[in-house]
Amino acid sequence: MTRAAIFAGLLLLLAGASAGAAQGDLGYTVPTDGTFQLPDDVTWNHNIIAWWWLPGLVAASGFGLWVVQWIDDDARRVGLPSASWTCAGLGIAGASLLSFFILPPWLAVPAILAAFVALALNYIPLRNAKVIAPRRLFTPEHREALKRRVMSALDLHGPGVEKRLAKLSKEHVPVALYDQSGRAVSAAEASFDPSDPITIVKVIVGEAARRHAREIQLVPGPGQLSVSYLIDGVMHAGPSPDAVQGSAATLVIRQTLVNAASETPQFRIQLPTLGRKSFNVRVCVYGEGDAQWMKLRLSNDGESMRKLPQLGLAPAEEALVRSTLDSARGLVAVASPAAMGAHTTIYAMLDSLDPFSRNIVTFERPILGHIDSVDQRAFTDARSPADSLDEVLRKEVDVVMLSEIPDARVADMALTGASREQLFIARLEVHDACAVPARLIALGATPESVAAGLHTAIGQRLVRRLCPACRQKAAVPAAVLQKLGINPAGVECVWEESSSGCDQCGQTGFLGRAGIFEIWQPSAASRKLIARNAPAAELHAAALRDGMTSLQHSGLALVLDGTTSLRELARAIKAN
Repeated sequence: MTRAAIFAGLLLLLAGASAGAAQGDLGYTVPTDGTFQLPDDVTWNHNIIAWWWLPGLVAASGFGLWVVQWIDDDARRVGLPSASWTCAGLGIAGASLLSFFILPPWLAVPAILAAFVALALNYIPLRNAKVIAPRRLFTPEHREALKRRVMSALDLHGPGVEKRLAKLSKEHVPVALYDQSGRAVSAAEASFDPSDPITIVKVIVGEAARRHAREIQLVPGPGQLSVSYLIDGVMHAGPSPDAVQGSAATLVIRQTLVNAASETPQFRIQLPTLGRKSFNVRVCVYGEGDAQWMKLRLSNDGESMRKLPQLGLAPAEEALVRSTLDSARGLVAVASPAAMGAHTTIYAMLDSLDPFSRNIVTFERPILGHIDSVDQRAFTDARSPADSLDEVLRKEVDVVMLSEIPDARVADMALTGASREQLFIARLEVHDACAVPARLIALGATPESVAAGLHTAIGQRLVRRLCPACRQKAAVPAAVLQKLGINPAGVECVWEESSSGCDQCGQTGFLGRAGIFEIWQPSAASRKLIARNAPAAELHAAALRDGMTSLQHSGLALVLDGTTSLRELARAIKAN
């Protein structure tokens, strides 16, 4: 109804805009007393706007429609009273309609635009107070970035800025630093001072961004601050300042850059010499006293949630996942060791569902990303996961996502979802798909309930992609290929990583990661094995008979097409 009202109101505005396009400008009379008076031969039904103003009025009306509809949609998402803002927008639309007849068109068009811009500017601070920092709009940081872009487009750089950036880039990656409120703390072209803790922070995070790291670990050690980068799932050493400099740098992060009272302490960086990339840096502190250490997680501003086709599933596997999500009831378990992409896969699965035809709720610890129109909740220490889940299940819920299954009660609720016509999607930290039944039984579920309630088990790994710029050909003995089930006659060579890497991959030899999967939908015979708690090896043989392609065979396909190496595939499959 609200959208219909917005559309109807702005149609009236457009109708007013077109009311006078045909007959030209008939003029206005403004008496000396300042009141408005139409000429004698002009009525409200006459065309009083020259035709060449019509495109401007239509554009202004379309802009108004977009602003009011965006406010209505956004207010519903963040929990603000959308009806009040819609009424305000319709009021402006009505006033705009009158302005077509009262003001000259050269004044009416800017007035309409200014009115809708003012509406948006009044709304934005209220919605910003309701959302986390990365989802805020038109903050001081954004205004500063816009100013820099305009100056760059108009070639209005300050004297010597580009030369200064080029000089600094030879010493370290130039970084513009912003605190949690969006205030600029240090410009990218600021002087390089090794004794300044701000400079140390910029060196650490700038090097992490250059090397494509997703996470930085800062651990105090004897005589120095140990800095490690998590790059494509593997830890690498970073620049390690001495203990005094490291302590000062971590103090700057905690007291200057982030708001410690915030639920998500984070600051922001921008790298003008690396394609002007921007990152949010989320800060987590662990331990107490002298044993405290810090984890910084980098998320790219331009990074969007992966879709199901982007996960690397084979066409048949993707079709199987989609049909499972459309029709399955019971438990779909995604199995992988930590940091192997299970959350990304689950988020992509949820994103493929229609949130308007199915009521979707998630329980996560912590919430790692936003999914439109999905009710995302966090497990808290104040209440048991089973009690939180039980409260939701009393309502009309179609799909439930669990980032973990912590105990027998939660496992039982997930496994009995089929009897309630509900689909549960849960992550289990186990080695592969065939280890899922044993894990659920270890949590306290009965083998019979696992056999009845487990619909699908998806095992997955992430393997690092070889850097295309520095990968090297490698010969593999025929005996090794035969042992892997590959005909040596069809393989000239495989590829492997460079030991020294290159600048493009940050000297690691790898650039990005790709997923490998195994999907098991137990047959009736396999469910009998689960019900009698058969060992994993027996379940694996049954899964292969059911048509499952194992992780090893999925990974070998990537080895043969040059995406990854045999050494990397072995590392990923053995990860536990």
